[in-house]
Amino acid sequence: GHGVAFVDLYNDGDLDVFAQLGGHYPGDHAYNALYRNLKGNRNNWLEVDLRGVKSNRFAVGAQVTVKAGDLLVYREVKGSEGFGATSPYRQHFGLGKHAKIDSLEIRWPSGVKQSFANLDINQIISVREDSPEWKKLN
Repeated sequence: GHGVAFVDLYNDGDLDVFAQLGGHYPGDHAYNALYRNLKGNRNNWLEVDLRGVKSNRFAVGAQVTVKAGDLLVYREVKGSEGFGATSPYRQHFGLGKHAKIDSLEIRWPSGVKQSFANLDINQIISVREDSPEWKKLN
């Protein structure tokens, strides 16, 4: 394959996989593949959709940290990942069995820092760089 992307296509908290498998050479007739997660998500999660205002619109370069109990998860918004692969700008955080998010911290490329506390699990939220509040998307 040429590229793989992990994406929550159905906004249900579980990640699906899309693989680009063909087309690199003339006569290469392999088909792309979508592997839908049919089992669903048995653990808790959070997805964060960032919108830059002072920074770039897609928040490329933003650093996001989630703390839930003894769990610390870090993500950086990237423009691409590897050869022929790009995952969504929305950041997915697997939380295991943790039932509450203690804190969410965003460091924007512009230098702006935002922090939010006591968020609920199993939701998709949107954060704008110029807003002191987040909003729920699902």
